[in-house]
Amino acid sequence: MPQASLRTGSRRRLAVIRAMTALAAGALLFCLLDAGCRDEASPAAPQGHGRRSPPPAASGKTMSGQAGAPAGAAAPAAAADPVAGLLAAIQPGNDPEAAEQALRRLAATGDRHLATLAGWLDRADPATAHWAARALAAIGTPQALATLFDHLATLPADSPAAWELAAILADQTPATASRELLLERILDPAATEPVRDAAQRALAREADAALLEELVRHYDAAKDDATRQALTDTLRHAQDPELTGELTRLALERTTAPDTLARALWDTLGVIGTPDAVAALTAVSGASLSPEARQQLCEALARVDNPDARPLLETLAGGTMSGTAADLRDAAAQALANLAEK
Repeated sequence: MPQASLRTGSRRRLAVIRAMTALAAGALLFCLLDAGCRDEASPAAPQGHGRRSPPPAASGKTMSGQAGAPAGAAAPAAAADPVAGLLAAIQPGNDPEAAEQALRRLAATGDRHLATLAGWLDRADPATAHWAARALAAIGTPQALATLFDHLATLPADSPAAWELAAILADQTPATASRELLLERILDPAATEPVRDAAQRALAREADAALLEELVRHYDAAKDDATRQALTDTLRHAQDPELTGELTRLALERTTAPDTLARALWDTLGVIGTPDAVAALTAVSGASLSPEARQQLCEALARVDNPDARPLLETLAGGTMSGTAADLRDAAAQALANLAEK
């Protein structure tokens, strides 16, 4: 091959290689520039001395009014610590339903936080003490209730705080699970009036036939009038109409020699005041009672203010029922007068 042709082919191959090299370098430079542009556009791009900028702060303010995370950010912490959750929920201005929900969450933990809640009872802030008492009553275990009753015993018997706590115990204590503890407080001769009243009302609120029988047994075994009085006062709070049948049976069993328990049974039937309760009092009146006992029976009948008993009371007051004594007619007339005033 001629020498000139060889030199020409070599120059062509060298030009092609140089062109390809230039194209590759240009492509590499384009890629680097493009990547740099994307990094600059990204919020997480390096700034300053190689540190990443923090994410933008969320709008909203903390509970103290300072800028920061929204109030909902505290929810996980409250869920993890139900005591802190309740304390946060009862702050002034918060939704009352949120406080109730926090109370239920805390109650579900059982005795785990008793020491903390017991400490709250001694706080000067009445609202915190109130919610601590409600929480302990809602927990409802023997330990929680003993904590509440022990604290109540330390309060002056005539103080509003004592009677407020007594009302919480009376209304929220789960009596069916705490009968032994409640009876112990009722029968304790050293119990203050708020303590005994709270225990009596709590126990009677969920009374059934078995409890009535137990109260009668304690009454018959009592050695002093104070104990018998505490038991009859408990019985007077058992005002569920569903108990009428059992109250009637017990009342009829004690007509031979009516005692203070029998008279408490009459009073309770009068307060219930259903037609069946009025009929029970009428049945007891047929027994041979002393003038004093008969007067107390008529007083129980005169207290009836249940509208459902009106037809029977009208029959008694009108003397159309055979054998209705004058004192019973007068008592029925008084009950009708009470109904007329309602």
